[in-house]
Amino acid sequence: MNKQTVRGRLLASTMICGAAFAAFAAAPAYAQDAEQSTVDEVVVTGSRIVRQDFTEISPVTTVGQEQLEMTATLSVETLLNELPQVIPGNTRTSNNAGGEDFATIDLRGLGTNRTLVLVNGERVPASSTTGTVDINTIPASLIERIEVVTGGASAVYGSDAISGVVNFILKDDYEGAELRATYGSAWDGNAPEVEINGLFGGNFADGRGNLTAYAAYYNREKVSQSAYDFSRTSGAVCDDGSGNLSICDSAAEAQALISGGGFINSPGGSGTPAWGWITNNAIGAGPDKIYGTADDTGNPFGGGAIGNNNGPDGLPGTADDTPVYANAGMAFLLPGQFGAANTDCNSATAGVAVRSGNLSFNDSGQLTPRFTAGACGVPDRAAGSSRYNFAPDNYLIIPAERFNITTTGTYDITDDIRAKVMLSYVNSNSEVQLAPTPATGLSITLTPAMQTLIQANAPDLWTALQSRPNPLANFTMDRRTNEVGTRNGFTENNSFSMLTTIDGSFNDNWDWSVTASYGQNHVTSRGLNSVNKTALMQGLAGCQTSSGAPLGSAALPGCVPLDIFGPGTLTQPMVDFLKVNTFATTNVEEHRLAGYVRGDLMELPAGPIASVFGFEYRGTDAEFRVDNEQRTGNIFGFNAIQDQAGSVDVRELYTELSVPLLKDLDFADYFGLELGLRYSDYSSIGEVWTYKIGGEYAPVDWLRFRGVYNEATRAPSVFELFQAGDQGFPAFTDPCRSANAGLTPALKSYCQSQGVVYSPGFSANNSQVEAFAFGNPGLKPETAETLTLGAVFQPDWFPLGDFRATVDYYDIEIKDAVQSLGAQYWINQCYSSTTPGANAAACARVVRDPVTGQLDFVNTTRDNVGSYHTKGWDIQAEWSLDMEDVGMKGRLRLNELLSLIDSYKIGDTEYVGYTFASIGGALPEWKSAFSAYYMIGDWTLFGRWSYVPTMTSASFGNEQPEASYIDMSARWDMTDNFQVTAFVGNVFDEKAPQTTEGLFSQANTDPQVYRVLGRTFSISGKVRF
Repeated sequence: MNKQTVRGRLLASTMICGAAFAAFAAAPAYAQDAEQSTVDEVVVTGSRIVRQDFTEISPVTTVGQEQLEMTATLSVETLLNELPQVIPGNTRTSNNAGGEDFATIDLRGLGTNRTLVLVNGERVPASSTTGTVDINTIPASLIERIEVVTGGASAVYGSDAISGVVNFILKDDYEGAELRATYGSAWDGNAPEVEINGLFGGNFADGRGNLTAYAAYYNREKVSQSAYDFSRTSGAVCDDGSGNLSICDSAAEAQALISGGGFINSPGGSGTPAWGWITNNAIGAGPDKIYGTADDTGNPFGGGAIGNNNGPDGLPGTADDTPVYANAGMAFLLPGQFGAANTDCNSATAGVAVRSGNLSFNDSGQLTPRFTAGACGVPDRAAGSSRYNFAPDNYLIIPAERFNITTTGTYDITDDIRAKVMLSYVNSNSEVQLAPTPATGLSITLTPAMQTLIQANAPDLWTALQSRPNPLANFTMDRRTNEVGTRNGFTENNSFSMLTTIDGSFNDNWDWSVTASYGQNHVTSRGLNSVNKTALMQGLAGCQTSSGAPLGSAALPGCVPLDIFGPGTLTQPMVDFLKVNTFATTNVEEHRLAGYVRGDLMELPAGPIASVFGFEYRGTDAEFRVDNEQRTGNIFGFNAIQDQAGSVDVRELYTELSVPLLKDLDFADYFGLELGLRYSDYSSIGEVWTYKIGGEYAPVDWLRFRGVYNEATRAPSVFELFQAGDQGFPAFTDPCRSANAGLTPALKSYCQSQGVVYSPGFSANNSQVEAFAFGNPGLKPETAETLTLGAVFQPDWFPLGDFRATVDYYDIEIKDAVQSLGAQYWINQCYSSTTPGANAAACARVVRDPVTGQLDFVNTTRDNVGSYHTKGWDIQAEWSLDMEDVGMKGRLRLNELLSLIDSYKIGDTEYVGYTFASIGGALPEWKSAFSAYYMIGDWTLFGRWSYVPTMTSASFGNEQPEASYIDMSARWDMTDNFQVTAFVGNVFDEKAPQTTEGLFSQANTDPQVYRVLGRTFSISGKVRF
C-alpha cells in the first residue's frame, strides 16, 4: 500500500467514524459539556478579540488541568511532546550531549526559535542568546491550562510566532490552601523524581484584592547509560549481507553475523582507545604505488618481535604467550604493519596469525596490534577490540533540581480599574556527563626527557621506535585521558520575572490594559575535568624544547613529563597539570511595555465590529561570556568560542478587527471576517509589516468552516546577529586538487590566480579547514506565508452523547530562513567548474594562503539563504456520554488528536517519514494520541494511547521501529479535601529499541520517540485546607 493510500484511508475513516475520535487530553478549545448553557466572553490564544464562544478562527488545542493532574506531570515538555503537532525538542532524555536541563517546544518541526512561548498571554523572556525559552521555568503544578495555536500568529503577537504559539495559563485569584506531593520513577526504581508544592491564597480589603503564593521543590536523580542493555554499549551497525541492519553489542555477536556472510556497516564506539594507540606512519608507498621501492615514504618499524601478548591463560611470561611482530616474522606483513596470533576478536581462530596497521596498548599494558575492523568494530575490549566504549559514562537521564516561587496579586482600584502583579523566581541546577577527553593526533617529540621516560616505562614501545630508520623522529599517538576523569558540566539557571498590569473598562463595551514587565535569565555553566591543550603539548615534550633545553618561562606552572603509554600511567601530579575547569555565563534581560484598547466600533446588522488597537515595546539585552581557555581554544577536543553581546529593541503598533457580515439567515447562520495588521520597527532589521486575513462561514449552527492566511515574520536573534566568530574545523574537499574530475581549464586558471601552484600536481595538505562562524548584523527578517483551512463540526442532534470534531489543513512556507550553509558550500560556490570566481560574495568568504595555495580559512557567517515548506492535516474530536442515558452510572469522554504531514521540505529536499540523529529530527508521516476518561462517583479513570509509525533512518536508510504506548491512571477523591492520583506510563513495558540513527549521539535509540525508561509510575497526593 502506498503512502497516499494509507493517508487517504486514515482521513476517510477519521471523518466517517468521528465518534471514535476526540481532541487530545482536555479537548479542543471549543469543547464544553452539553449541560453548560451560559455564554462566557473569553479571549482564546491566537487573537486578542473577545469572543462569545470557543470557536476560534485559528485551530487551538487545549491541554487542561485535568490532563496535567491525571498524568502526574512534573515536566511540562513530557506532556506537550505527546501532542502530534509537536516535534520533541530538548528533554531530560536528549540533553546529555547538548547541555543543561533545558526543555523546549518545537511546533511542526520548524525550530524552537519559531515557536512563541507565552504565559498568561504575555511574552516570556528568552533563556539564551538564541531566543529560545526554557519551559522548565514555568511551574507545571501552577498551570491551569495550556493553549496551543499552530500556524503563523505574527500579526497578533509579533516575531517568533511563525509555526505557532504555546500559551501557559496560570492559576490566580486563589482562595484557600493546598499541598501536593508527587513521587515517580521507572518501574525498576531508576530515575526517581519528586516534587512538593504548595498553593496559598486569600482575599483582602473586603474582597477587592487577592494574594496568591505558590512554592515548589523538584528533584530528579541521574541514570547512566550503563543501567540498560540497549544503551550501555556504543555498538556497531551490522549488516547481515542482505541489507538488514542491526546493532551489534559484542564481538561474538558481530563475528556470528560475519561468519554468516554479514559485515560491519559502521564501527561502534570511538577509535581513540582507553590507553592509546601509535599511528602507523609507514604504510604509504610512493608515487609508483609499490611497496619496497626507493620512493616509499614514512618511517617504518623494522623487523622482528617487539613484544609479547598474553596467551589463553591471561598471564604474562608464560609458555602460551605469543610474540608481536613488526614487518617480519609473518610473511604477509607489509612495512610498518604489526601482527600477532589470535587477537582479532574472533575466538574461533586461535593461533591464526592476523595483522594490523597500528599498535595499541591493551588493558594489561601490553603493546599489541590495534584491531578496529571486522568483529573488532564493536568496542568489546575483553575480546580484543581496540575501540573504546564511551556509552557507560554518559547520562541517559540527566539529574536536575529546581526551586520555584511565584506570587500573584490583584486589587480592584475602582469598580472599573484593576491592578495585577506577578513575581516569579526559578532556580534550577542540572548536570551532564561525558566520557573522558579523547586526545587525538598527539605529536610526541622524543626529547631526552621523553626518551628516558619511554625506556623506563614502555620498553616494548621503545624497541619498536628504535627499529625505525629514524629512531628519534616524532611519532603520533591517540589516547583517552581516563585518569583525568569524566567531563562533567554543571549548569545553574536563575530566572526572575516581574509583570504589572493595570486594566479597566469604559463605555460599557470597551476595555483597556497596560502592562509593564521585566525578565532576566542568568545562566552559569561550569565544566570539570577538561584537558589543557598547552599543558598536554608541553608535557608530551617532557617540558623541554626539541633540543632538550628547558622551556623556561614558557613552561606552565607545574609542568611535568607526561606518561600516556599504557593503562593508568598518568599520576596525580600529571593529572593536576593537565586538568582545567571552564566557566561561562549567559545573561538575557528583557524590558517590555504594552497596551491595548478593545471594544465594539460600530453595530452592523449581523452584530458589532469588534476591534483591538494596541502598542508594544520590547528591549532585549543578551550576553554570553566565557573564560580565556575557551576563548583561545585551549581546551583539547573543543574549538574556540567567543564572547557574545548585543541588544535589540522593537516598537510595534497593531490592530485586529472581527467583522460580522451575515447572521441568522437561511443559508448563513454566520459569516464574518477577521483581519489583523502589525507594524514593527526593529533596531536590527528596520520596518516590518505583518498581517492576517481570516474568515468563517457557518451554513448552520452545527457546522462552521474557517480559514486564515498569515504573513508572518521572525526577527534574527541576538546570537544570529552578534555571534563573535566561533571556531570550527569541518571536513572539506578542495576543488583545485589535481584529482578533481571537474577541474576544467577555467577552474584551474582561477585556482592559479588564487595562489595554487601545480608542480605538476596539487593536493590539500589537510582534510579539514578552519572555519569561523560570525553573526551577521545585515540579516533580514525571515518571512512566512501560512494558510489554514478547516471545518468545525458540533451537532446538537448527535444520536448519542455529545460529539465535536475539527479538520484543519495547514500550509507553512518560510523564506529567507537564517542558516549557516557550511564551509564546503561556500568553497563550491566560489570554485565552480563552469563559472569559477563568478560568485563574488562566496569568494570573499574563502581565503587561501597566497604562498602555498592551501585553503587558510572559510567564513561561514549566517545569511538569509534557507527555506522550509511543510503542509498537512490536523484532526481532532471529542465524544462524551452521560452514562445514565444508557442505564449506567458516570460519564465517559473519548478524545483523539491526529496529525498527518503531507510534506516537509528544507530547500528542495523532502524529509517526511525520516528521522535524524539530532534533537528535533523525527518527522513521522503521522502521529496520533487517543485518550479516554471515565468519571464515576469519587473516581476518575484515565487511559491514553500514543502512537508514532515507523520512520526511515536518514543516515542508513533502514526502517526505525514504531512507537506505541499505553498509559493509565486513576484518581480517587477520598474526601472533599484529599485526593490521590496514581499513574502508570507505558503499561506494557515496551522497551526502547536500538536504532541506527541514535547510535552515536542518543544512547543507541531516539529518546524523542521512544521511552527509554520502559514502564514508569508516579503517585500524587493533594490536600486542601
